[in-house]
Amino acid sequence: MSQKKSIWKKLLPYFMTGMLTGITLIIMLYALKIYPFGDKAYLWADADQYFGIESYFGSLLGKNDIFYSWGNVLGGNALAELAYYSFSPFNVIFILFHDHMIFAAHFVAYIKIIASALAFCYCLLSTCDEKNILIKATLSTCYAFMGYMVFYGWNTSWMDGVILLPLMYVGIRKIIQNKNIFLYVFSLAVAVISNFYIGFMLCIGSFILYVVQLLLSDGKFADNIKKSFIKYMFASLVGVGISAFLLIPTYLGLPSDRSLTIFDLFKDMSFNTTPAEILSGLFTGQSNTLKENAPLIYVGMFVLILDILFFINKKISFRKKAVYSAVILIFFISFENSFINQIWHGLSKNHCFNYRYSFLLSFVLLLIAWETCQVLKEELPPKEDLLKAVLILGVILAFVIQNASDKINILGISLDILLILIFITAFSLKNLRVRKATAAILSCGVVVSLACNGYFYLKDIRMQSCNTYGTNKAMMENATETINDDSFYRMDKSFSLGRCDTNLFDYNGVSNYASTENVENLKFLKKLGVRHKWMWAKYTTNTPLATEALLGFRYILTNRENAKGYEAIGEGDGIKYYRNQYALPVLFPVNDFENFDLDELNDFQLLNQIWASINGLQEDIFTPNTVSNTSHDGENQLTVTVENAGSLYLLIPTRSSYTSFKVTGARREREIRYDDASEVYYIGEFDRGESLDISFAAKDGNFDLDSISCYTENKDIIYQNSQLVNQQNLSIEEKSSSHLIMSYSGKSSNIATTIPYDEGWTVYDNGKKLTIEKNWNNFLAFQLDDADEHNIELVYRSTGFGIGSKITIFSIVLLILFEILNLNTIKNRLRKKRA
Repeated sequence: MSQKKSIWKKLLPYFMTGMLTGITLIIMLYALKIYPFGDKAYLWADADQYFGIESYFGSLLGKNDIFYSWGNVLGGNALAELAYYSFSPFNVIFILFHDHMIFAAHFVAYIKIIASALAFCYCLLSTCDEKNILIKATLSTCYAFMGYMVFYGWNTSWMDGVILLPLMYVGIRKIIQNKNIFLYVFSLAVAVISNFYIGFMLCIGSFILYVVQLLLSDGKFADNIKKSFIKYMFASLVGVGISAFLLIPTYLGLPSDRSLTIFDLFKDMSFNTTPAEILSGLFTGQSNTLKENAPLIYVGMFVLILDILFFINKKISFRKKAVYSAVILIFFISFENSFINQIWHGLSKNHCFNYRYSFLLSFVLLLIAWETCQVLKEELPPKEDLLKAVLILGVILAFVIQNASDKINILGISLDILLILIFITAFSLKNLRVRKATAAILSCGVVVSLACNGYFYLKDIRMQSCNTYGTNKAMMENATETINDDSFYRMDKSFSLGRCDTNLFDYNGVSNYASTENVENLKFLKKLGVRHKWMWAKYTTNTPLATEALLGFRYILTNRENAKGYEAIGEGDGIKYYRNQYALPVLFPVNDFENFDLDELNDFQLLNQIWASINGLQEDIFTPNTVSNTSHDGENQLTVTVENAGSLYLLIPTRSSYTSFKVTGARREREIRYDDASEVYYIGEFDRGESLDISFAAKDGNFDLDSISCYTENKDIIYQNSQLVNQQNLSIEEKSSSHLIMSYSGKSSNIATTIPYDEGWTVYDNGKKLTIEKNWNNFLAFQLDDADEHNIELVYRSTGFGIGSKITIFSIVLLILFEILNLNTIKNRLRKKRA
């Protein structure tokens, strides 16, 4: 055989796999009118988070780097955020095509689907030769379009784990066969680096698959353990060790309140789902919601029939059946039991998107199907076995319809029945030529059923618009061009295009949503009037001027009238651009550092104290107004008498059951929707002596009108304070997102910042390292040495990055040494055999 034919023979299974996967993908996308066949983006649910953070990743060739992002809420650990959302090797595409984010996002999503199929094809080829190409390609396509891949397709960072799982499986087999450990170490390391969260699940899955292969290997179980266990554990530790440069700083940078103890998990143990709901996932078109989805284990009816035949076929050993039955049982128990389920999720309660490890069971079901194919290529299944398989399928379906009918899709079931008929025909015919033709038809039927399953999963999901992104991008670029300010500043906007707009459009702000955000920082900002809930914060027009000035919001974009007296500098697309002349720089000198007892101060009292510590001016920015409870005839009402002219704000304690409140009086009427994500509400501009009534609508009796207070904000005092700061001789330059330079010459030695406190910051003054401290309970601060001129440098490195990098280097050296020693051992064995 010529070399070209030999190469083609090896590549043909991959070509066939890629072709079937591509056809399935095209059918699904075309039916759903998803890019490039329509305006719908293959982005939904939390995809706007990933899209924003992937955009940040794409900007890494500029000033942004992997250590610190000003797109986080006021700034934060970029390494932890990227590790959670966007450290996949595939994401280099976002760097290459950063100006074409829609194309890049879809290219990455689609190429990962095809890559997962190719990876599974490689897994199958590693067990036997290039024969049975069509069956390998069909099963690989089923892997690429398993329910997990389709339903969580928007979450591209999880897909790397699906791609790498087959490689890990092959790597484990090589270890048991006393071959090299490189493939296993490589796949495990890349899995953890790509997404440490899914990587953790793969570590558990790896051990299960290791035990499975041990039990199914030739020889005695005890002997196999002796030969491979130490090697497997060493390889696992080296694989995780290689990821330490990312894993350690990420672990140290994650919010501490997300994790639970074993005791917490055990105490709250309950049942998550039912057997019927789990089994419903085996059929085409399972009905799910993003918040309450059942385990996503769909691999297609073709695979399910093969799995049932596996357990019926008498030629398959009892040991194999027992081992795979035990594995399936482990996953069923994990799905059912909240205690075990949350261990899989890294000892944390997942918020929506349940059973994030369910792809592991889909992989096992496909392995079982392949075991069946290995037997059936020698001899077709008896008709009795086919009838038994159909009967068992009927019983399962009847059980699901009886107990989880809401999960069933009738059209999907009809497709499954049609596929069963084609399957029985293909495996019943004795004429080889006709059987091959029927097998090809069966493969086409599998492709159609997989595409239809994708259609059923996604047809009712609200997807984002490609054109809308283009419009929003042009709008933000127009605003940036109008602002035309190259200095270091913050800005934000009163309207939301997505939940990670600061990262998506590359500006420094307060509005962001990420599971890696500093929760203490978010809670503190809520005390300053910023909207916050869960893991996100958002700028709104309710935010007081005193907060916007303090945090350094130099520019505000809004689709509403601005009553704060800012300078209008432009307008475009119905959005007005304002310059905040009160804004402080991000770093500035202050009289004193001070931390407060937050339980003793309300939001406005806290702002008064902070501003007083800046210049020592004792006049309060916020003064209280007289509030009277004037409820009557079942109406919840307060009457406010304005004591001083200015901007009026209501302070409503969080977790009240109000739904809205209505303001009347002083020649105006306004209804405001209540949301417990906000404590501070802007009411309007009022003169001294004016009176207004505020009536509250509530959904239950969980509220206390007497806890509500009302304050007036004095702009003149803010301006007086801000001028004293802005007249100082200082300048700030951003060398990179993790490296700031400040030049300062002044009398004060206390430098405050509105950068969230993080021990990853190192500060130098004229080359000398300074001690950092926490100021105002949340922000970074430091004290300068005596000098006339100060050249201050702030450098950020994620805590743990140094030690993590050393562990990574050490692990790579260990891997190289081990492989060299292993290679020498193999050579010596070969020499002895020849001798």
